[in-house]
Amino acid sequence: MSRPGRPMMRGDEGAGAPSDPAAGRLERAMESVNSRLREQVVDLEALLEVAPVGIAFSDTPDCREIFMNSHGARIMRLDPRVPPAGEAEAPYRFYQQGRLVPAEELPLQKVWRTGEAVRSFRARYENDDGVSFEFQMAAAPLYDEQGEIQRVVGVFDDISAMVKAQSDAERRARQQDYVASLGARSLRGERFEHLCASVPREIAEVLAADFVKLLEHRPASGDFLLRGSHGFCPVPESGFVVPGGARSQAGLALETGEPIFVEDMASDPRFAGLELLSSHGVRSGLSVAIGDSGWPLGVLGVHSRSVRFFDEHDVRFLQAVANVLAATIQRDENERHQEVLLAELQHRVKNSLATVQAIASLSFRKSDGNRQELATFRERIRSLAAAHDLLFKSGWRAIGLAEIVASQLAPYEDIAERIRVEEGPPVMLASNAAMEMAMILHELAANALKYGAWRGASGEVAIAWRLEGTGDPVQRLEMEWRESGGPAVREPRERGVGMALINSAFRGIKGASVAIDFGADGVLFRLSLPLGRPGERPTAIA
Repeated sequence: MSRPGRPMMRGDEGAGAPSDPAAGRLERAMESVNSRLREQVVDLEALLEVAPVGIAFSDTPDCREIFMNSHGARIMRLDPRVPPAGEAEAPYRFYQQGRLVPAEELPLQKVWRTGEAVRSFRARYENDDGVSFEFQMAAAPLYDEQGEIQRVVGVFDDISAMVKAQSDAERRARQQDYVASLGARSLRGERFEHLCASVPREIAEVLAADFVKLLEHRPASGDFLLRGSHGFCPVPESGFVVPGGARSQAGLALETGEPIFVEDMASDPRFAGLELLSSHGVRSGLSVAIGDSGWPLGVLGVHSRSVRFFDEHDVRFLQAVANVLAATIQRDENERHQEVLLAELQHRVKNSLATVQAIASLSFRKSDGNRQELATFRERIRSLAAAHDLLFKSGWRAIGLAEIVASQLAPYEDIAERIRVEEGPPVMLASNAAMEMAMILHELAANALKYGAWRGASGEVAIAWRLEGTGDPVQRLEMEWRESGGPAVREPRERGVGMALINSAFRGIKGASVAIDFGADGVLFRLSLPLGRPGERPTAIA
């Protein structure tokens, strides 16, 4: 690694012998120093020649000549001495984000211009022979004894492998993040029909694919229905049917349960050309099964217009997405089956309640009871049915207190102006508590109409609730039913069925209490109900 000629050393001027001994000794000393310097330069250049990294330098600010060691010349596929990139005669160039980098922005030239080192310069390298790779260089100035820049040296290398490894790691991270996100969406209850509309586009973005198709298997006909897609032209509203069987990429993926990769559709003898793919110029594709041979659900496929290889990470990603879709389909099927069972249960419970009413009618007719008792019994059954309907609609989970109040007061809509509901914070009651709350409200309303505030022309009922201890582990629901403006009431001498139902409510819940006061202004009912303690099944959810 050298350049033509050598710097002229002091003492080279004049060919005659020195005129005095002192001058001769000085000349010999300088020649010795120059000799040692030349030896050090040779040693340094020899070391740089064998260094396993590209080294380039220039000794002039215009960088008209750039010298490289052998390793650098091999990396760049150039001669050891070249003109600077950016010049017309230079057989190589650099690009950053598709832009040709001008000569003054290149590392060696920039160091000469600014006097400051360039820590990292990254670009895409290309030469006239078609060689191309990711290039990185660091450059720094070398100074002489006077502090002037004597040379600028740069160290460079091909970092394509490192860039690819980094890109692959980022790609795998994106794939893993998407699978995790999709799984979370499924767990939150997002249905398969909704995923069909968004997943193909999302997969195309993650895999940088031109086309994605989501196929639903139809066991009766053995083919597939296109349920979702990206990149393909709009399909008819009736759907697009994709053939099944071993001559179909999707059919083979479903039959074998193995990922099926096609590098070039046109030349692959295994499959007949599919119009959907051929009409869009598809060349390569990867298909994986949704479900398994025991429960075949469909196929997920990605395709590209150019010949493309999908690596093992792409395969694992696509299969993971297919597995999430399979779990979502299974969950949706289970939920639909549960809805059918609940509907059947709802129907049977209603029939049972109707039967109870019919039997009660016959029983009361043949006994000493009166019509009023029969009507009261029927109303209680209707109250239970209304609460049951709310529970059914909620999936037998919990009902809002406000909904229970509204359902039990619905029969009194003709006197709605005499009912004041002061809604408190949202409270959800578990199924058993909801049924008991419904029965209490029914009995209070029935008594208000028969004996209390609603018996008169101007009496009113106010219902209100609040939460106590909102920052504590155990909160309490405090609820009131307050009658006013009606006739004076007094506590009955004998406890009837209605009073027995009210007083026995929530007996099974530790810490619950009910109280009824019969005052001159009307009935005052109070309920105090714990919402739950740590480790216990909650009665209610605030």
